[in-house]
Amino acid sequence: ALSAEEREAGEALGEKVRQAMLALPERLREVVELRLFQGFDYARVAELTGVPEATARSRLRYALEALRRALGVRT
Repeated sequence: ALSAEEREAGEALGEKVRQAMLALPERLREVVELRLFQGFDYARVAELTGVPEATARSRLRYALEALRRALGVRT
């Protein structure tokens, strides 16, 4: 079981992630949602968003870079 301190830290991180996601432009946020949270492959993400598959891949890359910056994650 998690301690109260660990729970609070997890909740704080979750809120940071939510805020970072909301700060993304819609076209980037939707690709993150479809690919990472709903598990669609790139072909389906492209179909659902009406863009070429390469564009869907690029958008996810840009979104992840923006999320890393917003969360202070270094790679």
